[in-house]
Amino acid sequence: MNVGTKTLKEYDKKLTIISLFDWETGNVSGMKRFLHEILESFEYVISYRKIIVSERGGKRLNSFLNIVFNQFLYIPFQLLFIHRIRKTTGPILITSQHLMFQLRILCKSKKFIIIFDLIDLSVYTRYPKPMQQWLIQFLYKAVKKADQVITISDYSRKEIINKLKVEPAIIKVIYVCNELNRFRPIANEDRDKLRLKLGFSSNKFIVLNVGSDQPRKNIETSLKALTLLRERTKDFLFVKVGEPQWLGSRDRLLTLVRDLGLSQYVKFINYAFEDQLADFYNISDVFVMPSLYEGFGIPLLEAMASGVPVVCSNRTSIPEVVGHAGFILNDPMNPQELADILFLLFSDPHQRDLAKLKGLEQSAKFSCEASRKQFADCISFLDAVNIQNCCIDQ
Repeated sequence: MNVGTKTLKEYDKKLTIISLFDWETGNVSGMKRFLHEILESFEYVISYRKIIVSERGGKRLNSFLNIVFNQFLYIPFQLLFIHRIRKTTGPILITSQHLMFQLRILCKSKKFIIIFDLIDLSVYTRYPKPMQQWLIQFLYKAVKKADQVITISDYSRKEIINKLKVEPAIIKVIYVCNELNRFRPIANEDRDKLRLKLGFSSNKFIVLNVGSDQPRKNIETSLKALTLLRERTKDFLFVKVGEPQWLGSRDRLLTLVRDLGLSQYVKFINYAFEDQLADFYNISDVFVMPSLYEGFGIPLLEAMASGVPVVCSNRTSIPEVVGHAGFILNDPMNPQELADILFLLFSDPHQRDLAKLKGLEQSAKFSCEASRKQFADCISFLDAVNIQNCCIDQ
């Protein structure tokens, strides 16, 4: 129910959500899914209004000019919106670290912020060193004005403590979950039909990767591992689903594919809507993610919930998500180790079945009920019975 004509005073005690994107519309990303699951699927209903500063989430940062806009010019742009709520006394949830600047301005309310990761401050950032220093001094240090910090893994929690010097007591970990069984296994006969429907051979060993082409995703190691796998079998196909999100990254990967002679073994798919994404998991035999940095690793959870064996790195939050359910690489930069595990799963159906069962058991630990309860405890604002959205002009 839109109630944009209401006055500010009528919303003083409502939860205000300030976001870069509308989680109820458009393509579903990991961050959108996280917000939708904890806000829209309660057994009870939290009354809130949302302020969409920009639908920036649909535009990928593929150029330096976009980076400059999003982290420099974007700050004064936010000020055009923030004056509308400076006097509100209700709790305020800021849904991204890229909106952290607003913590310096909002003084009268309890303020909560979601920090998904600190990739911007890692060695895998797209930003040069001077810009990183600016981000720390001007943007990220504002986190100390938050009453509560929400993050999505214990790894990210430790990074926030160590890099931003935030008091551990105000940081709450709320895990991403697999709401409403969006991702779930299907029967083998249905999988064969689905493969034919999507144009894939029913007898190929499909190796899936979901994510961007950013250097931290370490796709190059997967491709090099495929050349070693090809020495033992040629009955495989590597399917890479996800937009590049990094300037020149797709061209570099395509060049590597050609140089390695893998053109007939690799298929790039730029984007898949959520129902299509579930199909790609369901037609796959194994999911690989040798990533070097993740704040959580949502595709790992999606793959395990779909009954797909997981091979992943031992870096950052990844072991926290996978537990003992996946094949964790000792060295994610070693293509031989990855190739050996892929061949084991290719040649041993028992290992695949065992990994599937372990993955399903592990994914079930990420309870949406628990995540919602933790979020509700954070905002402590459960007395309203109607959802009321007040969308300020976008």
